[in-house]
Amino acid sequence: MKYDIIINPMGGAGQSVKAWASLQREFDNSNIGYQEYFTKGTGDAIDIAKRLTCKGSKRIIAVGGDGTANEVANGILQAQDEGFGTETAMTLFSSGTGNDWVREHRISRRAVEFVKSLQDDRQHIQDVGLIDYYDENYKQQSRYFINVAGLAYDAFVLKATEKYKKTGLASKLYLLHVFKNLLKYKPEKVRIRADDKDFTKTVYTINIGQCRYSGGNMQLVPHAVYDSGKLAVTMADSMPKWEVVLLTPKFYNGSLLNHPNVTGFECDRIEIRSLNNKEVMIEADGEFLGYTPVNIRNCSKKLKIFAVESV
Repeated sequence: MKYDIIINPMGGAGQSVKAWASLQREFDNSNIGYQEYFTKGTGDAIDIAKRLTCKGSKRIIAVGGDGTANEVANGILQAQDEGFGTETAMTLFSSGTGNDWVREHRISRRAVEFVKSLQDDRQHIQDVGLIDYYDENYKQQSRYFINVAGLAYDAFVLKATEKYKKTGLASKLYLLHVFKNLLKYKPEKVRIRADDKDFTKTVYTINIGQCRYSGGNMQLVPHAVYDSGKLAVTMADSMPKWEVVLLTPKFYNGSLLNHPNVTGFECDRIEIRSLNNKEVMIEADGEFLGYTPVNIRNCSKKLKIFAVESV
């Protein structure tokens, strides 16, 4: 088996280069065939992964963070939508600071263990979400996500931490910014259609997940199951700001849905639009995308993942 490896040299504030060096040594020591590709900017990993998938690549490894995994997945899925590479599978050798997606699939971050897991070639097949949204130029776009998408306060905080990404401090400062930006933020009034149900709510945040972990081990969608055939949705209603602070332990211990102001459910499709004067922000897999109105739908058993359950 030959592996195509896409490396984001800026991933993990430059840690991806070191991660690839350690992984490359293990590949060479194990006489495993590979071809390396380095990205040069945003979107490169999508283009490279799509080209490789169209050419028949069977195994693609992303080296970087959750954002790199998202781009590689989008490239593969775009090619598959065009009828190419139905057998293509991907994995992530994580050098990021969040490591949320690899935690869900139990993919090792240690080069030795990671390479050993390739010999078993164990796989998961997970659902993905597809978002129709509007970018910052208010042009309609579509994007797959493989982990968690967030609207309202979640995206507001992520946007505030974007400038720290290159320093590797974004995930470390994320919780700090959750508290810091509370005073600046006003809950959003939105109209929601989830499958055949319509309702209006004033919310702090909405999270839609395929997997459980995001934001550096937070469980904002603790009921997400990556192959359930459904989107897992969590909505936090408007509440006193001090109560948001008190919720912090529940972000991490999986009990968030026990709070009376937090609602969780599953659906096949969800549409969200703002009822305020400005549109609501959205992010997916830790990358800021744009704004509502959004249409998010589940795509079942869409993405093959390998090198799983290795720790």
